[in-house]
Amino acid sequence: MRAIKAIVDGFGGDGAPISILEGCASARRESGAEIICVGDTKIIKDVAHDNNISLDGIEIVSAESVISVEDPPTEIRTKHSNCSMAVGLRLLKEDQGDFFVSAGSTGALVVGGSLIIGRNPEIKRPALATFLPSLTGCFMLIDSGANCDCKPETLKFFAKLGCELATFCSSQKPRVGLLNIGVESIKGNKLQQNTFDLLKDSPEINFIGNVEPNGAISGDCDVLVTDGFSGNIFLKSMEAVSTFMLSELSGIFSANIFNKLAALRLRSDLKMLKKRLDPSNFGGAPLVGLNKLVLKVHGGANAHVVKNTIMQGLEMKNKANGAKNEF
Repeated sequence: MRAIKAIVDGFGGDGAPISILEGCASARRESGAEIICVGDTKIIKDVAHDNNISLDGIEIVSAESVISVEDPPTEIRTKHSNCSMAVGLRLLKEDQGDFFVSAGSTGALVVGGSLIIGRNPEIKRPALATFLPSLTGCFMLIDSGANCDCKPETLKFFAKLGCELATFCSSQKPRVGLLNIGVESIKGNKLQQNTFDLLKDSPEINFIGNVEPNGAISGDCDVLVTDGFSGNIFLKSMEAVSTFMLSELSGIFSANIFNKLAALRLRSDLKMLKKRLDPSNFGGAPLVGLNKLVLKVHGGANAHVVKNTIMQGLEMKNKANGAKNEF
Protein backbone atom coordinates (compact mmCIF):
# COMPACT_ATOMS: atom_id res chain seq x y z
CA MET A 1 0.00 0.00 0.00
CA ARG A 2 1.41 3.38 -0.99
CA ALA A 3 1.90 6.17 1.53
CA ILE A 4 -0.97 8.58 2.11
CA LYS A 5 -0.53 11.73 0.02
CA ALA A 6 -2.00 15.16 0.74
CA ILE A 7 -3.00 17.65 -1.98
CA VAL A 8 -2.90 21.26 -0.83
CA ASP A 9 -4.23 24.43 -2.47
CA GLY A 10 -1.10 26.59 -2.43
CA PHE A 11 -2.95 29.83 -3.11
CA GLY A 12 -6.05 29.55 -0.93
CA GLY A 13 -6.37 31.89 2.06
CA ASP A 14 -5.16 35.30 3.16
CA GLY A 15 -1.60 34.21 3.98
CA ALA A 16 -0.96 32.23 0.80
CA PRO A 17 1.39 31.08 -0.41
CA ILE A 18 3.88 31.55 2.45
CA SER A 19 1.66 30.25 5.28
CA ILE A 20 0.59 27.32 3.12
CA LEU A 21 4.18 26.40 2.23
CA GLU A 22 5.32 26.71 5.85
CA GLY A 23 2.44 24.49 6.94
CA CYS A 24 3.22 21.91 4.27
CA ALA A 25 6.92 21.87 5.19
CA SER A 26 6.09 21.50 8.88
CA ALA A 27 3.66 18.62 8.23
CA ARG A 28 6.27 16.98 6.01
CA ARG A 29 8.92 17.19 8.76
CA GLU A 30 6.57 15.90 11.45
CA SER A 31 4.91 13.06 9.55
CA GLY A 32 7.05 12.31 6.51
CA ALA A 33 3.89 12.52 4.41
CA GLU A 34 4.03 13.07 0.68
CA ILE A 35 2.49 16.41 -0.30
CA ILE A 36 1.39 17.97 -3.58
CA CYS A 37 1.18 21.76 -3.52
CA VAL A 38 -0.89 23.30 -6.33
CA GLY A 39 -0.27 26.79 -7.69
CA ASP A 40 2.04 29.03 -9.70
CA THR A 41 5.30 27.08 -9.83
CA LYS A 42 7.61 30.09 -10.10
CA ILE A 43 5.97 31.99 -7.24
CA ILE A 44 6.02 28.92 -5.00
CA LYS A 45 9.71 28.30 -5.63
CA ASP A 46 10.61 31.97 -5.22
CA VAL A 47 8.67 32.31 -1.95
CA ALA A 48 10.20 29.10 -0.62
CA HIS A 49 13.71 30.29 -1.53
CA ASP A 50 13.24 33.78 -0.08
CA ASN A 51 11.85 32.43 3.20
CA ASN A 52 14.16 29.44 3.55
CA ILE A 53 11.28 26.93 3.30
CA SER A 54 12.32 23.44 2.30
CA LEU A 55 10.36 21.89 -0.56
CA ASP A 56 11.87 18.47 0.09
CA GLY A 57 9.14 15.88 -0.40
CA ILE A 58 6.71 18.49 -1.72
CA GLU A 59 5.70 18.11 -5.35
CA ILE A 60 4.52 21.23 -7.16
CA VAL A 61 1.70 21.00 -9.67
CA SER A 62 1.14 24.13 -11.73
CA ALA A 63 -2.16 26.03 -11.83
CA GLU A 64 -2.89 29.06 -13.98
CA SER A 65 -5.03 31.20 -11.67
CA VAL A 66 -6.57 31.72 -8.25
CA ILE A 67 -10.26 32.00 -7.40
CA SER A 68 -10.76 34.64 -4.71
CA VAL A 69 -13.50 35.07 -2.11
CA GLU A 70 -14.83 37.98 -4.21
CA ASP A 71 -15.32 35.79 -7.27
CA PRO A 72 -18.72 34.11 -7.78
CA PRO A 73 -18.27 30.47 -6.66
CA THR A 74 -19.61 29.16 -9.97
CA GLU A 75 -16.61 30.66 -11.78
CA ILE A 76 -14.67 27.59 -10.70
CA ARG A 77 -16.46 25.97 -13.65
CA THR A 78 -15.73 28.74 -16.18
CA LYS A 79 -13.33 31.66 -15.76
CA HIS A 80 -11.30 29.91 -13.04
CA SER A 81 -11.59 26.32 -14.23
CA ASN A 82 -7.78 26.03 -14.01
CA CYS A 83 -7.35 27.75 -10.67
CA SER A 84 -5.32 26.11 -7.90
CA MET A 85 -8.47 24.87 -6.15
CA ALA A 86 -9.96 23.28 -9.28
CA VAL A 87 -6.68 21.64 -10.29
CA GLY A 88 -6.27 20.23 -6.78
CA LEU A 89 -9.79 18.81 -6.78
CA ARG A 90 -9.21 17.17 -10.16
CA LEU A 91 -5.98 15.60 -8.87
CA LEU A 92 -7.99 14.16 -5.98
CA LYS A 93 -10.66 12.83 -8.33
CA GLU A 94 -7.94 11.16 -10.42
CA ASP A 95 -6.52 9.50 -7.27
CA GLN A 96 -3.24 11.43 -7.48
CA GLY A 97 -3.63 12.01 -3.74
CA ASP A 98 -5.81 10.90 -0.83
CA PHE A 99 -7.32 14.14 0.43
CA PHE A 100 -7.44 17.84 -0.45
CA VAL A 101 -6.88 20.86 1.82
CA SER A 102 -7.85 24.43 0.92
CA ALA A 103 -8.13 27.74 2.77
CA GLY A 104 -9.80 29.33 -0.24
CA SER A 105 -13.37 30.42 -0.94
CA THR A 106 -15.88 28.22 0.89
CA GLY A 107 -18.51 28.72 -1.80
CA ALA A 108 -16.12 27.76 -4.58
CA LEU A 109 -14.98 24.71 -2.64
CA VAL A 110 -18.58 23.55 -2.17
CA VAL A 111 -19.36 24.07 -5.87
CA GLY A 112 -16.08 22.59 -7.05
CA GLY A 113 -16.23 19.67 -4.66
CA SER A 114 -19.78 18.83 -5.69
CA LEU A 115 -19.12 19.07 -9.43
CA ILE A 116 -15.57 17.74 -9.68
CA ILE A 117 -15.39 15.20 -6.85
CA GLY A 118 -19.07 14.35 -6.88
CA ARG A 119 -21.61 13.55 -4.19
CA ASN A 120 -23.41 10.46 -3.06
CA PRO A 121 -26.68 10.33 -5.10
CA GLU A 122 -28.65 10.73 -1.87
CA ILE A 123 -26.77 13.89 -0.92
CA LYS A 124 -28.08 17.21 -2.15
CA ARG A 125 -25.75 19.54 -0.23
CA PRO A 126 -22.37 18.85 1.34
CA ALA A 127 -21.84 20.43 4.76
CA LEU A 128 -18.87 21.57 6.81
CA ALA A 129 -18.36 19.59 10.01
CA THR A 130 -16.12 21.26 12.59
CA PHE A 131 -14.92 19.54 15.75
CA LEU A 132 -14.90 21.84 18.78
CA PRO A 133 -13.85 21.35 22.42
CA SER A 134 -16.38 20.81 25.20
CA LEU A 135 -16.05 20.25 28.94
CA THR A 136 -16.39 16.51 28.37
CA GLY A 137 -14.25 16.18 25.24
CA CYS A 138 -15.51 17.53 21.93
CA PHE A 139 -18.57 17.87 19.74
CA MET A 140 -19.22 18.27 16.04
CA LEU A 141 -20.83 21.42 14.65
CA ILE A 142 -22.63 20.83 11.33
CA ASP A 143 -23.11 22.93 9.19
CA SER A 144 -20.36 25.40 10.14
CA GLY A 145 -20.53 27.56 7.03
CA ALA A 146 -21.26 25.85 3.71
CA ASN A 147 -25.03 26.47 3.44
CA CYS A 148 -26.48 29.71 4.76
CA ASP A 149 -30.08 29.16 3.61
CA CYS A 150 -31.52 25.81 4.66
CA LYS A 151 -34.84 24.00 4.90
CA PRO A 152 -35.82 21.64 7.73
CA GLU A 153 -35.23 18.64 5.46
CA THR A 154 -31.69 19.88 4.82
CA LEU A 155 -30.94 20.12 8.55
CA LYS A 156 -32.31 16.62 9.05
CA PHE A 157 -29.92 15.41 6.39
CA PHE A 158 -27.04 17.23 8.09
CA ALA A 159 -27.97 15.37 11.29
CA LYS A 160 -27.62 12.06 9.43
CA LEU A 161 -24.28 13.08 7.94
CA GLY A 162 -23.07 14.19 11.36
CA CYS A 163 -24.09 10.90 12.93
CA GLU A 164 -22.20 8.92 10.29
CA LEU A 165 -19.00 10.90 10.75
CA ALA A 166 -19.30 10.97 14.55
CA THR A 167 -19.71 7.18 14.55
CA PHE A 168 -16.65 6.90 12.30
CA CYS A 169 -14.74 9.02 14.81
CA SER A 170 -15.77 6.66 17.67
CA SER A 171 -19.09 7.89 19.16
CA GLN A 172 -21.25 4.72 19.04
CA LYS A 173 -24.66 6.39 19.22
CA PRO A 174 -24.13 10.14 18.83
CA ARG A 175 -26.47 12.44 20.73
CA VAL A 176 -27.84 14.96 18.25
CA GLY A 177 -28.89 18.43 19.37
CA LEU A 178 -30.47 21.28 17.41
CA LEU A 179 -28.84 24.67 17.99
CA ASN A 180 -31.46 27.05 19.39
CA ILE A 181 -32.00 29.97 21.75
CA GLY A 182 -33.75 27.75 24.31
CA VAL A 183 -34.34 24.08 25.07
CA GLU A 184 -38.12 24.20 24.78
CA SER A 185 -39.63 22.72 21.60
CA ILE A 186 -41.46 25.99 20.80
CA LYS A 187 -38.27 28.07 20.82
CA GLY A 188 -36.70 29.59 17.72
CA ASN A 189 -38.04 30.56 14.34
CA LYS A 190 -39.96 28.40 11.87
CA LEU A 191 -36.79 26.68 10.67
CA GLN A 192 -35.87 25.49 14.17
CA GLN A 193 -39.44 24.55 15.10
CA ASN A 194 -40.08 22.55 11.93
CA THR A 195 -36.66 20.90 12.11
CA PHE A 196 -37.36 19.94 15.73
CA ASP A 197 -40.48 18.07 14.64
CA LEU A 198 -38.62 16.28 11.83
CA LEU A 199 -35.77 15.16 14.06
CA LYS A 200 -38.11 14.13 16.86
CA ASP A 201 -39.92 11.79 14.47
CA SER A 202 -36.71 10.23 13.06
CA PRO A 203 -36.01 6.94 14.90
CA GLU A 204 -32.64 6.55 13.18
CA ILE A 205 -31.39 9.77 14.84
CA ASN A 206 -30.67 9.90 18.58
CA PHE A 207 -32.24 13.35 18.92
CA ILE A 208 -32.03 14.88 22.39
CA GLY A 209 -33.82 18.16 21.56
CA ASN A 210 -32.81 21.79 21.39
CA VAL A 211 -29.36 22.69 22.71
CA GLU A 212 -28.19 26.18 23.59
CA PRO A 213 -24.57 27.20 22.93
CA ASN A 214 -23.62 26.83 26.60
CA GLY A 215 -25.13 23.34 26.57
CA ALA A 216 -23.00 22.28 23.63
CA ILE A 217 -19.85 23.57 25.33
CA SER A 218 -20.88 21.75 28.52
CA GLY A 219 -20.97 18.49 26.59
CA ASP A 220 -24.72 17.97 26.26
CA CYS A 221 -24.46 16.63 22.69
CA ASP A 222 -22.05 14.93 20.30
CA VAL A 223 -23.47 16.48 17.12
CA LEU A 224 -24.86 20.04 17.02
CA VAL A 225 -27.01 20.67 13.94
CA THR A 226 -27.71 24.09 12.47
CA ASP A 227 -27.70 26.08 9.23
CA GLY A 228 -24.38 27.35 7.92
CA PHE A 229 -25.13 30.99 8.79
CA SER A 230 -25.81 30.37 12.48
CA GLY A 231 -23.11 27.71 12.60
CA ASN A 232 -20.43 30.01 11.24
CA ILE A 233 -21.34 32.72 13.74
CA PHE A 234 -21.20 30.12 16.54
CA LEU A 235 -17.81 28.88 15.33
CA LYS A 236 -16.26 32.35 15.00
CA SER A 237 -17.67 33.39 18.37
CA MET A 238 -16.02 30.39 20.01
CA GLU A 239 -12.73 31.20 18.27
CA ALA A 240 -12.93 34.84 19.39
CA VAL A 241 -13.72 33.94 23.01
CA SER A 242 -10.88 31.39 23.07
CA THR A 243 -8.42 33.96 21.72
CA PHE A 244 -9.67 36.54 24.26
CA MET A 245 -9.30 34.13 27.20
CA LEU A 246 -5.80 33.06 26.19
CA SER A 247 -4.74 36.69 25.80
CA GLU A 248 -6.18 37.63 29.20
CA LEU A 249 -4.51 34.67 30.90
CA SER A 250 -1.20 35.56 29.32
CA GLY A 251 -1.53 39.11 30.64
CA ILE A 252 -2.42 37.93 34.14
CA PHE A 253 0.46 35.47 34.44
CA SER A 254 3.02 37.98 33.17
CA ALA A 255 1.79 40.94 35.25
CA ASN A 256 4.32 40.62 38.09
CA ILE A 257 6.94 38.34 39.56
CA PHE A 258 4.49 36.49 41.81
CA ASN A 259 2.19 35.69 38.91
CA LYS A 260 5.17 34.59 36.81
CA LEU A 261 6.23 32.20 39.56
CA ALA A 262 2.68 30.86 39.72
CA ALA A 263 2.75 30.37 35.96
CA LEU A 264 5.93 28.32 36.27
CA ARG A 265 4.25 26.02 38.78
CA LEU A 266 1.24 25.65 36.48
CA ARG A 267 3.24 25.47 33.27
CA SER A 268 2.15 21.99 32.16
CA ASP A 269 -1.51 22.65 32.99
CA LEU A 270 -1.45 25.98 31.17
CA LYS A 271 0.06 24.32 28.10
CA MET A 272 -2.75 21.78 28.10
CA LEU A 273 -5.34 24.54 28.45
CA LYS A 274 -3.78 26.50 25.59
CA LYS A 275 -3.82 23.41 23.41
CA ARG A 276 -7.53 22.91 24.14
CA LEU A 277 -8.55 26.53 23.58
CA ASP A 278 -6.21 27.80 20.87
CA PRO A 279 -8.27 28.12 17.64
CA SER A 280 -5.17 27.28 15.63
CA ASN A 281 -5.37 23.76 17.07
CA PHE A 282 -8.93 23.19 15.85
CA GLY A 283 -7.68 22.05 12.44
CA GLY A 284 -9.89 22.07 9.36
CA ALA A 285 -13.50 21.14 8.71
CA PRO A 286 -14.30 18.09 6.56
CA LEU A 287 -16.71 18.90 3.73
CA VAL A 288 -18.90 15.87 4.36
CA GLY A 289 -21.12 14.36 1.71
CA LEU A 290 -18.49 14.21 -1.05
CA ASN A 291 -17.06 11.03 -2.49
CA LYS A 292 -13.57 11.88 -1.24
CA LEU A 293 -12.06 13.68 1.74
CA VAL A 294 -11.90 17.47 1.38
CA LEU A 295 -10.87 19.68 4.31
CA LYS A 296 -11.68 23.39 4.51
CA VAL A 297 -9.32 25.66 6.42
CA HIS A 298 -10.25 29.12 7.68
CA GLY A 299 -9.20 31.83 5.22
CA GLY A 300 -7.03 33.54 7.84
CA ALA A 301 -5.25 30.32 8.79
CA ASN A 302 -1.58 30.49 9.67
CA ALA A 303 1.05 27.82 9.03
CA HIS A 304 0.24 26.05 12.30
CA VAL A 305 -3.40 25.58 11.27
CA VAL A 306 -2.40 24.36 7.81
CA LYS A 307 -0.01 21.84 9.35
CA ASN A 308 -2.65 20.64 11.83
CA THR A 309 -5.20 20.21 9.05
CA ILE A 310 -2.82 18.11 6.97
CA MET A 311 -2.14 15.99 10.07
CA GLN A 312 -5.90 15.73 10.62
CA GLY A 313 -6.37 14.47 7.06
CA LEU A 314 -3.63 11.88 7.54
CA GLU A 315 -5.28 10.65 10.73
CA MET A 316 -8.71 10.40 9.11
CA LYS A 317 -7.35 8.48 6.13
CA ASN A 318 -5.38 6.15 8.39
CA LYS A 319 -8.60 5.36 10.29
CA ALA A 320 -10.45 4.84 7.02
CA ASN A 321 -7.90 2.38 5.57
CA GLY A 322 -9.41 -1.03 5.12
CA ALA A 323 -13.00 0.27 5.01
CA LYS A 324 -15.05 2.15 2.46
CA ASN A 325 -15.96 5.57 3.83
CA GLU A 326 -17.57 8.58 2.27
CA PHE A 327 -16.88 12.00 3.64
